This record gives sequence, structure tokens and C-alpha cells, in this order.
Amino acid sequence: MAEQSVRREERARIEQEMSSARYIQQSLLPKEMPEIPGWIIQTDYLPARAVGGDLFDFLNLPDGRIGIVIGDATGSGVPSALIMATTSAILHATAVSESATPGKVLEQVNNLLQLHIPDGTFATCFYAILDPIRGKLRFANAGHNLPYLSRSGEVVELHARGMPLG
Repeated sequence: MAEQSVRREERARIEQEMSSARYIQQSLLPKEMPEIPGWIIQTDYLPARAVGGDLFDFLNLPDGRIGIVIGDATGSGVPSALIMATTSAILHATAVSESATPGKVLEQVNNLLQLHIPDGTFATCFYAILDPIRGKLRFANAGHNLPYLSRSGEVVELHARGMPLG
């Protein structure tokens, strides 16, 4: 009986920690989509587990531009969530430069991320900069699945390939 009680308490503690991790991860995701006249931005996020390495985000950049981030870290659960949180923090710090192209941002993120995650782990990331005034989208891809753009009823793949981060 005592052993069962210890197991129940341990299970409850783990469930509480997972619940806290899920709450923290959800708080890192955007609460609302950017509102840009003439543009519709939609997301859908459904993790396979309580927590994981998936990420999407929007960054307010100079001159009304919007950074768009989609990413995923290796593995699952809390370890991949920690890798993605680290990737996100580095990306936020790196992306603020007015002249940084998506490729240069991902290159800098890669260089910094290599120093902070264990060997054998990595993250994939698609990073785009939307200039809604000019109607231009510049993007780079670090090993992530190709995203799709829907424009005027036509859906196109955004072809760009690169090595994963880290």
C-alpha cells in the first residue's frame, strides 16, 4: 500500500510538472494574429503530446514588416520544448536588425544555437519577413517542411531548402 501511494504521488507530481510545462509553452505562442489591412493570417496549433518542440511566432520588425517563424525541434516532450524555446529566444534576439535577410538570421541563429544545445539535437525552422506594404515575402528554410502560400485562390509551395539549425 505504501509503495502504491508513493507511485501515485510521483505520478501526480509528474502530471503537475507536465501541466506547468504545457502552460509555459502555450504562453510562448502568440495570443493573437497580426492584423494587417489586406492580409489574412491564420494559424492552427495542435501538439501531439502535452508539450513538444513545435513553434510558430510573429515578430514586429522595423517599418511595419512582420517576421513569421515556424519551427520544430528533434524528439518530443520536454527536451524538444526546451530546444525550441532556446531557438525562439535566439531568433527573437537576432531578427531585430533592419537589414537582416531571413537567410542571414537563420545563419546567425544556427551559429549561436550550436553552442547551447546538446550534440545530436537540432531544430528545423522556416523564417519569413513579410513586407505588407510592398506585398513581398522573403524567406529562408532550415530543414523545415515546405510551407504553402495561398494567394488569390492559388496555393503555391514556398521552395527553399537548407540544413536544420544546431
